[in-house]
Parts: sequence; C-alpha cells; structure tokens
Amino acid sequence: MKKLLWLLFFLALNAKAEISSHCTQSESIQFNANVLKTTKDGNLPTGKVVSICANAKKEPFDNLVYRFGKIGKVELEYTAPKDGVFHYSSAPIDPHSFSMFLDFSRGKTKYEISVCNGSSCELNPVLLLVYNGSKVISEIKLDADVTKFFDDLDIDKTPISPTIKVDSIIKF
Repeated sequence: MKKLLWLLFFLALNAKAEISSHCTQSESIQFNANVLKTTKDGNLPTGKVVSICANAKKEPFDNLVYRFGKIGKVELEYTAPKDGVFHYSSAPIDPHSFSMFLDFSRGKTKYEISVCNGSSCELNPVLLLVYNGSKVISEIKLDADVTKFFDDLDIDKTPISPTIKVDSIIKF
C-alpha cells in the first residue's frame, strides 16, 4: 500500500497540468499556454492564459482569434480578419533548432509569440514579446507544448488563409 501511495505521489508531482483555454466549443485550439511569472522559486503560473483559436481544425481559417487573460476574463482579444491579419515567419537557429513567430499589431504595439523548437531551446522555448515600435517593452515566459503550435499549418500553400500572412520562411 505504501508503494502505491508513493507511486501516486510521484506521478502527481511529475504530471503536467492541463492548460485551460479561451477557445469556445465551436473553435479549435491552435495554440494554448499558461502565462508564467519568474520568482526565486522558479517559473510559476499566473492564472492567465494565451489562446489562439480557429473556426476550423485545419486551414484555411476564416476566423482566427488571439485571447489573453484569466479564463472567463479576457484582457486582450484580436480577431483576424476583422482586426487585421496575423503574420507568420520562421527561421533556423542551428541545424537542430528553429524558431516560429506569430504576431499582430494594434497601433504602435506589436504582440509576438515566439516558439523555439529543438536542442538549443531549453532556456526560453516559448515567449510572448510585446513591442512599442521596435523596442521590447515586455517579455513574458509561456508554458506550452511547442509541438502543438499550428501543427497542421501548411506553409507551402499560398495563401495559407485570409487570416495569416506568411512573411518569411528561412530554411537551412
């Protein structure tokens, strides 16, 4: 019995908590992440979530929505194509790692989700960067599954959808 309790305790410690989402039942989750706060004890969830939701499971998407805030209390929402488009780009870091970027702008403020995938990405794999012009004014760490960042997106199709504009795809 003691072994079973220790096993359950160990599994509970190592289990990754399910991330709640701002997406509705009629939307598909294209990206979802907990917002983290760095403390002396490490990175801790703030209770806020970043979600990107689409009106379909696969592109082309007629509607793509970015939502930020606590579940049930969205602080920032951006809907494409109503508010504009999302910009997508990617670039290699080294032969074993690459970064993908999805951004949108509201006035002079740009919001960018940066997802690094590969062996060189251990320190900051997922970030939300906020710019005023070209100056970074906020760098927020996110806890997300990097393999689930638009995993069905076909970047070789042109155009991808009326909601996403591909700016650059750089390959080795």
